[in-house]
Amino acid sequence: MDKKKHFNFSKKQKITIFSLLAILILIASVVGFFIFRFYNHSYEGNTNPAKVNTVDEDIKFKEVPGITNILLLSSDARPGEDVSRSDSIMILTIDNINKKLKVTSLMRDMLVKIDGHGEEKLNHAFAYGGPTKTIETIQNNFGIKLHNYVIVDFNAFVKVIDAINGIEVTIKDYELDELNKYILDGGGSEKDLLPAPGTYNLNGYQALSYARIRKVGNGEYERTERQRAVLQIALEKVKDMSTVKLVSLLNELFPYVKTNISLGNAMDYGFTALNVGKNCNFEIEQFRVPIDSISKGGIIDNKGWVFVIDKVETSKALQEFIFNDNKNYEPDTSNFDSIIEQYFNDYDIKDDTTHPDYEYVPSINTNGNFENPKNNSSNNSTSSNNNSSNNKVEKPSSQGNNENPSNKPTNGSNSTDNNSTEKPNTSDKPNTPQETPTEQPSENNGSSGNGESSNTPSTDGNASSENSNNQNNTEGN
Repeated sequence: MDKKKHFNFSKKQKITIFSLLAILILIASVVGFFIFRFYNHSYEGNTNPAKVNTVDEDIKFKEVPGITNILLLSSDARPGEDVSRSDSIMILTIDNINKKLKVTSLMRDMLVKIDGHGEEKLNHAFAYGGPTKTIETIQNNFGIKLHNYVIVDFNAFVKVIDAINGIEVTIKDYELDELNKYILDGGGSEKDLLPAPGTYNLNGYQALSYARIRKVGNGEYERTERQRAVLQIALEKVKDMSTVKLVSLLNELFPYVKTNISLGNAMDYGFTALNVGKNCNFEIEQFRVPIDSISKGGIIDNKGWVFVIDKVETSKALQEFIFNDNKNYEPDTSNFDSIIEQYFNDYDIKDDTTHPDYEYVPSINTNGNFENPKNNSSNNSTSSNNNSSNNKVEKPSSQGNNENPSNKPTNGSNSTDNNSTEKPNTSDKPNTPQETPTEQPSENNGSSGNGESSNTPSTDGNASSENSNNQNNTEGN
């Protein structure tokens, strides 16, 4: 029987947690044996490969020039189900011009135009055509070329943390109750609960729960800082792992990963990511859309929260961050009020200012054209070897953390659109999906972009829409 855990995350909790996992897997991909394992397990649905125990020392790697964007999607399927939800949508940018790694979070509740379906939530694109339709929708709405996609199951996060023997984190007094709540909610057991504030070596369930904490302290912004702290600590440990340990870790992870990245591109992506990562000390720049100044949230017919965005200005800000290495772009807000007024009147959107604590209406199931990764019985268990009773590493403290919480928001937040005229689907289910092409994005080399500064890996791959074939990575310059 499949005992794979199902994690009951809220949408906002999934967004940045997923980025931690996706980047860890990307950094691990630098190893040659990983590439072959990755290809055999995950590419084009091959689900019964032999394990890799040796490394070909004659493998030749090459750096990918320019700027490469990879779509990151999370899968949260329940055991035995053929459907999954795409609740985390992110863009990983490997910037080999400015030598930077960047991650952009795209909130799933943004109203965007989905070809053939009008204005709907961004994550509905996955229901209509899987990752291919999602790539097409992002490209058409924001002018960002996406080269490939990676879909990852959250169970892999727990495995990564346990494989590196946990991460040392200081738990504050106001974080303790929330942390323990999420441990039980996310598949952990009572033995994983922490008895008091202090510094601990967190196991997989504990670290995942720590990254989910949201409704205490400085809310969303402090949550983001916790997640960055988890990522930085984990990256430091992963990049120093021995070949033998990496082989073991990656053999465990691949049942939870699906991608259209080819063998050749994966080899080059990993090599480039390592070189860029070393240059920027594996620090990741983050951005989020929608942006606060050009977006407004509300509820449509009590079916759930949506973000109305100014697509023109949001696209400019996103392109500036990805292609011009400018995360301080100031959007033009002169048209914002009229955009909001039109949307809220036309679509009967009810104003609501309680978004941070709003309990979302469950979204649609997004089975689309995506086949869930197969789960090997030997990999079903995600339990950790670190118990709360023996993982404390120093005297309890009610203060401290891996990063000092900031009272200032990180870049990005909300957005609004002044170009759409089609009324969004207001039910919690999409209109009957039209047939969508099942072909995967073609594989071309990563295109170059312009930018300045330093620090980010570059990868290569391809976008999967007609629009993407005509784009190149200089968009937004």
